[in-house]
Order: sequence, then structure tokens, then C-alpha cells
Amino acid sequence: MKKFLLLTLTLTLVGFNAYATATSTQNSPPSASDMVDAAPMAASAPQQASPKFAVFAGGCFWCMESEFSHQKGVSDVTSGYAGSDENAKQPTYEEVGTGTTGFKEAISVTYDPAVISYAQLLDIFWSNVDPFDNSGQFCDKGTQYQAAIFVSSPDERKLAEESLKAVEAKFSRTVATQILQQMAFYAAEDYHQDYYEKNKERYEQYKQGCGRDNKLEGIWGDDAKKVITDAPITALPEAAAPAATPAP
Repeated sequence: MKKFLLLTLTLTLVGFNAYATATSTQNSPPSASDMVDAAPMAASAPQQASPKFAVFAGGCFWCMESEFSHQKGVSDVTSGYAGSDENAKQPTYEEVGTGTTGFKEAISVTYDPAVISYAQLLDIFWSNVDPFDNSGQFCDKGTQYQAAIFVSSPDERKLAEESLKAVEAKFSRTVATQILQQMAFYAAEDYHQDYYEKNKERYEQYKQGCGRDNKLEGIWGDDAKKVITDAPITALPEAAAPAATPAP
């Protein structure tokens, strides 16, 4: 009888423990691993947009570099040589200066399209060039100093052409600035990079002697040397841009 009672008690306890365990498991919060398996993964954080590049020629690349470098959304500006054909070898500053290489002094702008748009870069470009000078820019003359927008896609070409038409409508004049297919771009020699910062005194003397700022203000007025802010920018027909000039 005692053995029977003990066996009955043992079976009862085992059954109770099994029930308690099952009940506890059902009522307890799910573990982290359970949540991962049972629930859909939380949306991953949005990834940063890949940087893009835009190439502009506006005369002196020292001057153009200085006007784009401080713009919000621009992470790098490289002075260099653009144009010619894609198979052309890298030229030197002296070679480009002869005006016979097919290259122009230019800048390559690295920018975040989530912060600053290509259309806004065009605004900055126009406000830093003389769009009516076909012989160069300011005191620098020759094909190597002509203003140009180098486009690398149909979208860029469309925006560039629309902006050019807007400038012509604003002034009721034919614009000389070229829109060219982007081919080769080569970085200029190291001593040209960030020249406006590394050689501030000489840069300012050159810019003033070239009459850059006075000419820009005469063309664009308050829209000269545009700085992009968080506020909506002025539409091109109401604003624009001219400028740039090379080194002595």
C-alpha cells in the first residue's frame, strides 16, 4: 500500500511540475532569439546616398574651387583639366596654358545629392562666371579658360540646358558658356590644390588684379557668388552665376 501511495504521489508531482513548466513557458515574455525568429526584422537604418561628381570649367580653377568648397553638401573639390577626348594623356599646367591641348582648367565637385542637388550646383556655377565671354574668363583669355558645363548623363544635360536657357531669358542675351560631354578629367598638380587657402595673399592679389569680383557683381548683382542655404534658392530666371579665372 505504501509503495502504491508513493507511486501515486510521485506521478502526481511529476504531472503538476510538467503543467507548471508549460504554463510558465506560455506566460513568460519571449526571449530575444524568439523575437528575432517570430517578428519581422526592424527596418534597417537608411543608408547614405553615394556621392556624385560634377565637372565645371569657369576660368581659373583656383577661384572656382574656392567658391564650391564651402558649400553645404560638397565634400571635396579638385582642381584639374577637363575636355579633349577620353584617350588623351594627362597634361601639365604648362601644356594646358598653351591653349592647344583641348583641355580647360576645371574643377571636379564631389557632392551628396541628398544635401545639395545638381540644379543647385548649376546655380553656384552660373553665379561665378561671365556667361557671355567666349574668349575666356575675366583677365584670362584662351580656349583653356572658356566656361563650360561638362555633363555625364542625359539628366545632367537636360538640367544644364534648361539652366542655360533660363540665363538667356533673364538677360535677353545669347550665352557663350558651353555644355560639353564629360570625357577626361585629370587632377592638376598638387600645388594647385586648395591654392586659395595655402597661398591666401597671392590668391587675393591675383583675384583682385583680374577684376573677378567687380565683374561678377556687375553682371549678377546680389546673385553673384551664390551660397546655397537651407532656404529655397532663387529660380535661375531671377538669379544666376558667372565667374572663374586661372593662375598667372
